[in-house]
Formats: sequence, C-alpha cells, structure tokens
Amino acid sequence: MGRIPNGYVDPSSLVTIVEELRKEEVLLGMELHENTLHLRVKSNGNTEEADFDIDVFEAGVKGGQPYRIVIYRMEEDEGTAPIPNGVVLKFPFKDLKTIERLYPKPGDGIIIENLFAVGE
Repeated sequence: MGRIPNGYVDPSSLVTIVEELRKEEVLLGMELHENTLHLRVKSNGNTEEADFDIDVFEAGVKGGQPYRIVIYRMEEDEGTAPIPNGVVLKFPFKDLKTIERLYPKPGDGIIIENLFAVGE
C-alpha cells in the first residue's frame, strides 16, 4: 500500500487512507438557525457531533459566501437502538471554518453538498 523499500510510507497513500475513513453522510434534514446549522442524521442511539467532520469552502467568485459545506461521518454509530427519525445535531457557525479561518454569519448563503434521503 504505497510502501517505499526503505520503510517510509508514500504520502499519497495516507490521503487514500483518510479518504476511506471519511464517509459522506446522507442527511435526513437540515435547518439554519440564527448562528447554528442543525442537521438531522440517521442514528442507532449513539450518534453525536464529535462523530462528524465538516469541510467548509468559500464558493463566491472572489471568495466569501456562499459557503459550500460537506459533512462526513468519521465514526459509525454501532448502537443497537435505531431512532426512526434520526437525531438533530447542532453545529455553531463559528465552528464551521474555512482554511482561511472564515465562517458563515447569519444571512450568508450556505450550500450543503451532501445527498438528502427523501421519504425514509
């Protein structure tokens, strides 16, 4: 898996490993509140905000809003009590930072790039 004979790991292999761990979440719903992004996701009883990683990008022509957001589940919920309508997780805007350390403000445009499950 990308090993070089002298024992070092090829950095491109590490990117592949990280990408395999990051599973883009299919969302059940989304709401924007004053300073918080609320996401409804599937749960088997143990899902929490810390199970997710969120990428935020500036999508404006010259940077800035709208912000593109992609939500990844990093930890599978291995609980045994499925919650029929999922759970709502809350992510404050100030925690949704771009690489430039910018984040959405109330009224900014936000584009969620994940798929949404309809009728589940």
